[in-house]
Amino acid sequence: MIFKFLMVFLSLGFLTKILGEVVHEVMGHGLLVVAFGGRITNIKISLLWPYELSHIGFALPPDGFLPWQEVLVCGGGILMCLIVSFILQAILLLSFSKRAHWVVLSTLFWLAFWTFINPAGYLVLGGIRPFGDVANLISAGVMTQELAFILGLLIFLVSLF
Repeated sequence: MIFKFLMVFLSLGFLTKILGEVVHEVMGHGLLVVAFGGRITNIKISLLWPYELSHIGFALPPDGFLPWQEVLVCGGGILMCLIVSFILQAILLLSFSKRAHWVVLSTLFWLAFWTFINPAGYLVLGGIRPFGDVANLISAGVMTQELAFILGLLIFLVSLF
């Protein structure tokens, strides 16, 4: 029984890692691109984040994005991951969820974990050496390295508890 549990639990961890990247790229960046009139052209989901970055390619709308839309698209992956993680963490803390099957709870646990570690890790690592979305937010002037690092630590501590 313990072998079956470990195999399922670890397999769910891997599968929800991929789903967490989809949440970041498609639900975060992609939905905002489409909402603001752009078009998604390609999606690359990396299994090796942060060593290899996932990304979403998109075509701008005819008039381009307004500056605030560009910032939202850039930060949308981080924001969507946080929203999904906090919702899942709240569900896991509610008493009715304790009656759910362990596979369901394990899936929710792993997805909540990956969608919390994605923005926390992104911001902490981006605060040390900016890359990807964090570098873009810094260059847009809406964030500094120090702020990224502090926000990442705060998100990590809040989600950890």
